[in-house]
Amino acid sequence: MWLVKNKKNMFLEEMNRAKRYKKRFFIMVFALLSLGASAQTLEQARGYVSKKEYEKAVEAFEVVIKRYPNRPDVNKWYGEALYETGKKEEALPYLLKAARGKITGSYPYLANYYYDTYQFNKAAEYFLKYKLSLKSTETEEEFKVIELLSRAQRAERAIAKVEKVQIIDSMIVAKNNFFRNYMLGNETGQLLNYEITGLGKDPENTVFETQRGDKRLFGKMTDDGNFNIYSTNRLLGESWSDPVALKGGINSEFNDTYPYSLTDGMTVYFASDRDEGIGGYDLFVSKYSTDREMFLQPERLPMPFNSPFNDYMMAIDEENNIGWFASDRFQPEDSVVIYVFIPNAQRVYYEKDLPDTMENLAKINSIKNTWNNNTNYSEILKKIYELGNNEESNRAIDFVFIFNDKNTYHHLTDFKNEKAKELYKKVIAVNRALKDNAEQLEKLRNQWVKGDQKRKNELKGEILKLEDVRISLLNNVEQTENNVRKLESGLAK
Repeated sequence: MWLVKNKKNMFLEEMNRAKRYKKRFFIMVFALLSLGASAQTLEQARGYVSKKEYEKAVEAFEVVIKRYPNRPDVNKWYGEALYETGKKEEALPYLLKAARGKITGSYPYLANYYYDTYQFNKAAEYFLKYKLSLKSTETEEEFKVIELLSRAQRAERAIAKVEKVQIIDSMIVAKNNFFRNYMLGNETGQLLNYEITGLGKDPENTVFETQRGDKRLFGKMTDDGNFNIYSTNRLLGESWSDPVALKGGINSEFNDTYPYSLTDGMTVYFASDRDEGIGGYDLFVSKYSTDREMFLQPERLPMPFNSPFNDYMMAIDEENNIGWFASDRFQPEDSVVIYVFIPNAQRVYYEKDLPDTMENLAKINSIKNTWNNNTNYSEILKKIYELGNNEESNRAIDFVFIFNDKNTYHHLTDFKNEKAKELYKKVIAVNRALKDNAEQLEKLRNQWVKGDQKRKNELKGEILKLEDVRISLLNNVEQTENNVRKLESGLAK
């Protein structure tokens, strides 16, 4: 009996041992299969990156990163894929983790990210790190990085001096024939389609023609494949002289184009991608020297006119004291934003403040942050939009209401919200009162200038009273317009 029981126990123990071995075997097989699948997935993801198939790489690395969240190389590949698919904000933490792990391939991505977001000191830091990480010197890659480092350092100096300029409107338009949205006065010349030069079609380029119609300026491709600025003069009828390149520092070995001449014929604004810039195209201004019979070395315009992106086609309407320029900053590939501003008689800069404040002003995050207090920009904008040379812009407008940085309303029918529309009627009424107030003030001020001391004393109280009324009306407009924006955007009921 004891022997039978013992054999039975031994049999059961052997069975349990076999089950344990079998379980371990399956666990090992599963682990090996999982490891193989994981390795295969990682290799596939890396392959997508190396072949620049970034959309596929992002999808693959979404799985891989969960298995290897702390591997610097995996973070770099995932960050690169995200960056190249336009998800730059998402890419940042992965690229930073890769940089902490000394993965040098993350440095140029971080440098470019910080440059495009106006964090130029950090951009310079990572460009320098990348330069120092290069194993060979005096290579094309090193020279490129040195230039990018220099550009970041120039931009860092530039953001310390942002011009204090009133930007009164902005509009996002199609890149092709964007200049048709410039509404210039009749006494300032005009911008024309590039095809008029006979040099072929180029819907993104422009021709400037003087007010008298006797001279044109435009960018023309040279034998080395870059654009330089040329001029041509009207002969008889519709015939024009052969184009001649402008002499002096206005032209370079780089691309120089989008010219615009002031009425003095001596001052030319233009865009160039020469290596002393901070973006793609930068805006420059050059003066003609009659003594030397050539254009002098140009000056790059300060921020916010220039940016890390492409900024071009500066036009100044001297008759109406209004300026225009185009930029593709923070815009999709097929669009540009056109800014409308009031030119300064003399350049004035913002006083150095908190870095983020200067950064926002340089970016033009909000045009309202550039406005002066107690200034009614609606009347200025209405005058501008009535200057247009084409049929669309000559269409009568009722008012100018900047709903946001992308949309400007001109008619009550533009409103989507009925309550906002009704409330804006009050703004229209107050603006009429402001117009009457301005006329009365102008009349009394003219009398004050011409009057004797007694008359001046009599008028002083009336003028001060009207000025107080004006401030009150302006505050009323601002507050009501803000309430209209809230209603129109759905933030209020």
